[in-house]
Amino acid sequence: MKKSPAPEFSRPVLAESLPDEGETFDIEADALERQALAKRFGLLSLEALTARILLTPTAGGAAASARGSLAAQLTQPCVVSLKPVESRIEATFERFYGRRTEPGASAGIDIGPLAGEEDFPEPLRAGAIDLGEAAAEQLALELDPFPRLKDAAFAGYSSGGEPAAAEGSFAALAKLKKKSSIK
Repeated sequence: MKKSPAPEFSRPVLAESLPDEGETFDIEADALERQALAKRFGLLSLEALTARILLTPTAGGAAASARGSLAAQLTQPCVVSLKPVESRIEATFERFYGRRTEPGASAGIDIGPLAGEEDFPEPLRAGAIDLGEAAAEQLALELDPFPRLKDAAFAGYSSGGEPAAAEGSFAALAKLKKKSSIK
């Protein structure tokens, strides 16, 4: 089995070390971490990435909920011109972590009550929650999949209204259809 690569932005917290009332963590990616994340997500640059996450133990310490917010400043390539598109992302997220067990297993939490939920808990890895990876994953979800400068346009392409050119494959098919309906 192939081992997963180490996360670029890792801030592990042991779930069992959390106080009953929970704990808030403020994390920030350093320059090398931001550079590695930019490469991972196909960004031109990631100037800033910060997150504030409240971890609260649940299920007697066998699980934890994470509620957080993140802020990022980044630059993506425009899908039309490949010129830099700067953007700022601010988002909130929520996750649930727990030991997910198979039927008949003796350790972990019972996921039976969660079976009706939309998502199962994220697994605890070695009893830890990686807050940095959680923030990085949320950043990936928040990225604009098609960043575009306001004045960027495809040359020779019309995105609405009348077709730009009538001499193409579909125009030839339309002529054939017209000829066959005349008979």
